[in-house]
Amino acid sequence: MSTRDWALFGGRAEFTTPLAHGRNALPPWPRFEAEMRALFERRWYTNQGPLTRRLEAELAQRLGRRHVVVVSNEMIAAIMAAECLDGRGEAWISVLAPSHVVQALVWAGYAPRCFDVDGVDGEVDWAAALRNAAGDARPALVVDADPWGRGDAMPAALRAVDAPVLLDRSRTPLPAGELGGAAMVVGSLQAEQALSALEGGYVALDDDATAAKLRNIRSSYGAGAPVEVRKTSNGRMSEAQAAMALLSLETLEERHRAHAERAARWQAGLAKIPGLRRVGAAEGVYAVDAAAFGIDAPCLRRLLRAEGIEVRGHAMPDTTAYPRAAALASSLLRLPQAEAITMDEVDRAVALVAAAQRDAPRIAHGMGG
Repeated sequence: MSTRDWALFGGRAEFTTPLAHGRNALPPWPRFEAEMRALFERRWYTNQGPLTRRLEAELAQRLGRRHVVVVSNEMIAAIMAAECLDGRGEAWISVLAPSHVVQALVWAGYAPRCFDVDGVDGEVDWAAALRNAAGDARPALVVDADPWGRGDAMPAALRAVDAPVLLDRSRTPLPAGELGGAAMVVGSLQAEQALSALEGGYVALDDDATAAKLRNIRSSYGAGAPVEVRKTSNGRMSEAQAAMALLSLETLEERHRAHAERAARWQAGLAKIPGLRRVGAAEGVYAVDAAAFGIDAPCLRRLLRAEGIEVRGHAMPDTTAYPRAAALASSLLRLPQAEAITMDEVDRAVALVAAAQRDAPRIAHGMGG
């Protein structure tokens, strides 16, 4: 493949239907139609209906938690979790945390304090952060956010911290692992997740009193016993969302197996290409070594997008105060892992990345580098 064949330089794109992050499989139409007909017959679309209650019970069982509170989206879940702690002061968090988590903390009245990460896997050394905190500074809240979708259990260093701990696992489908004390887990049910309501989120926890506050913050419907809260969120999940999530649960194990096979196909092909390094155990997240690959990550992302592959980087609000995080974020290539992507499409995408590495000098010249 020569430079003139690349779509970026006037050639035809490899994929006329883009390989997108949100191309996830949907349930069989007859099953979805039946659920929607039943919903219309009940005339109960929202306000903590029977499907929403059933979803909460099934998620609590699968996650091994006493309570799961489902809501309309993952940001509302994060806002509610932070709000119900009634804290004020600093919330410690990784600078690579998803932006919606940082925004949720601000909405709840916290002052986010971001920490740099290691330059390899993007992890915060929480033990060092707690040890090296200036003076007597202690957080009002610690948020362990997983930006890659690879982790679940709470880091050991946070189990003894003298502050509430919130685990954001909105990139990890159905996380498991030790909560630790009064910690909560925020999860996502958006379209990119294996367990999908097409849009939605949840908070999983064990503490009865905190769960009661969450339900009263969500809305008066399904709140149970009244509990005094400062704000409400109107974050109710619809019965249509709950139906989609319940249908997704029916085939979750089968789809997990298919996802693992597809991820292994990506990994086997990309491992052979010089200049690419998988970031930890994350699926579809790679760091590009510009010297070894021949072009840097922004150029490669631009090239592949023109070919119809929806690749992403990792946005950061500030690049000056966090040099390791900034260097890692600028090198990232996040490839789509959606369920609707076939093995043939994976192979064609891997071949494109390999061709880009071989043709890097002419690509760089064509881009003006």
